[in-house]
Amino acid sequence: MRENRITRPYVREESGDLRGVSWSEAFRKLHQVLMDYGNKSVAFHSLRRSYQ
Repeated sequence: MRENRITRPYVREESGDLRGVSWSEAFRKLHQVLMDYGNKSVAFHSLRRSYQ
């Protein structure tokens, strides 16, 4: 029990650091996905307008 209590905070700090490092990468990926989705939606709407 004591060993778990001592090791948990260290694990949390490491996971927090990893999250901080991966947060920028995740944000960039999310931004790229949103941009791709926006471009696809715009192209889709333009196609709908052309067909209508």
